[in-house]
Amino acid sequence: PLFCENFVFFQAVMIIMRKNKEEKAVEDAVKEFQRIFDLTPDRVVGFNSWYKIRKGFEEFYKAPK
Repeated sequence: PLFCENFVFFQAVMIIMRKNKEEKAVEDAVKEFQRIFDLTPDRVVGFNSWYKIRKGFEEFYKAPK
């Protein structure tokens, strides 16, 4: 029983660590996107970031294939 509880605890800790690592990677990617497009690099996808993303998609889909 103690081994089982420790194993479950270890698994939970590993899931949390992996989730935090993935979130950090997303935050870093957002910050880099914002830096490239001269936005405030705050790692928050607010109005200005969404606007740039939307405009990018619009330009991509208008381009001749």
